[in-house]
Amino acid sequence: MTKMVLDLHSVDEAKRFTNIVRHYDFAVDAMCQQYVVDAKSILGVLSLDLCRPVTVYVRSDDCDELMEKLMVFAYENSVPEKVEDN
Repeated sequence: MTKMVLDLHSVDEAKRFTNIVRHYDFAVDAMCQQYVVDAKSILGVLSLDLCRPVTVYVRSDDCDELMEKLMVFAYENSVPEKVEDN
């Protein structure tokens, strides 16, 4: 699994983000504070507090192309990081 912290501070950025991730077959979750939503759902993403950083969990180890596309939303100096799936 790969995680990355993003900054989705507007509705337009949230729409662009969901339009990118929905084209991939693997599961992608977005988490802000204690809330976790399906990142492919625009309603789910918009329900998060977009004033805060959003952590994205991609449930695939073969997601380099997606991570490259998501770099435009990277929070500060965030980079993709491999983590263990719980």
